[in-house]
Amino acid sequence: MAAKGFKDVNLDPSWAWARYEPGEARPWTLALAGHLFRRAAFGANWDQLQRALRAGPHETIDGLLRPGEAAVAFNRTYDAYETAEAGGQSVAGLRAWWLRRMILSPFPLLERMTLFWHGHFGIGNRRVQNAGLMLGHLRSLRAEALGSFGTMLRAIPYDPAVLLCLGGIANRKSAPDQRFARALLHNYTLGPGLFREEDVAEASRAFTGWFVLRGKLKYIAREHDEGPKRILGRRGNFAADDVVALVLDHPGTSKRIVRALYRELISETQAPDDELIAPLAESFAVDYDLSKLTETMLRSNLFFSPVAYRQRVKSPVDFAVGIARAWRRRSPRYPLPGQWRIWGSLFTSPPPWKASRAGGIGSTTPRSLEDTTWRPRCCGVRGPMERSSIPGRSPGGTNAPPSMPPRGS
Repeated sequence: MAAKGFKDVNLDPSWAWARYEPGEARPWTLALAGHLFRRAAFGANWDQLQRALRAGPHETIDGLLRPGEAAVAFNRTYDAYETAEAGGQSVAGLRAWWLRRMILSPFPLLERMTLFWHGHFGIGNRRVQNAGLMLGHLRSLRAEALGSFGTMLRAIPYDPAVLLCLGGIANRKSAPDQRFARALLHNYTLGPGLFREEDVAEASRAFTGWFVLRGKLKYIAREHDEGPKRILGRRGNFAADDVVALVLDHPGTSKRIVRALYRELISETQAPDDELIAPLAESFAVDYDLSKLTETMLRSNLFFSPVAYRQRVKSPVDFAVGIARAWRRRSPRYPLPGQWRIWGSLFTSPPPWKASRAGGIGSTTPRSLEDTTWRPRCCGVRGPMERSSIPGRSPGGTNAPPSMPPRGS
């Protein structure tokens, strides 16, 4: 089966997901090395590309997936910086540290996938108004970004930032709040067409009893509806964990997540058919191992074929971070807050799954000509961007100049 628009590419699943082996017909080239780093690491500098060219695709992928102890030490250090910044309502400091982490991390794939899951769940600070809760949410995503989707999803109903963002802070037995249940079924897992309104209503009953009071999650047993419920064709005295288990057991969830990662890592210009993703969805449903799924896609014939090459437009954050990583430039303590926020903010609302059609964080369509003002700035030309930068402290404790970003991949 050939892809529409790619007549020379075989999309038989057994070929598509088999391990790419360079050869005379399909050699490992500098262009493919750049493609790998753009998708898995925001981008690369020239030295990294040359090392990848010598090492070959699979040794390079090994390094991207398992960077070693340096990444552990780096993350421990940056966790401390973020913790110190997490007081109050503003997330400006957290945004700056996360951007810096993306730019400097020896484990860029982890940050790449954390950014992906941030977009998938779409939790912003407009309603949360609590930097500590937003940091907790981000850390839960990072902990499982290349771990278990099942573990990640099981934590979502108990994340105060999620409930505050969705407006589901008081779920009473007498008036079940349907907002979280709807988001879980429609946005996070199954998607449209695989559940009924009755499933939303019944699932919302299972989540009763949970409240967010003064920024903390609290369970009030007398407010939980203990009656039988019918959800996704199954009947029982379900509670919150049971609903998540039912969703994970539904074949639509694994297909939805595989499709989402396909769009992120392979191509957003052409949706895969059911036959193509079936092997991955079946394997993923067994253990919801995100690392294994990501590795399969990155090592595949399909990833290194014309179906994937140049078939995805970078998000604003992806684009800017890629420029910064390629030039080895450091971000200031508060990196270009105004312009970066216009391009696609971190920790802001509306959620990406609502904003993407209107030009939000998930959108890949430029919505502003502001990018033309920071391109000279990031190349070292002084101009209007400098006036919008706020100097602060670098991780080393010295004052960092507001010079910084991007550089391209």
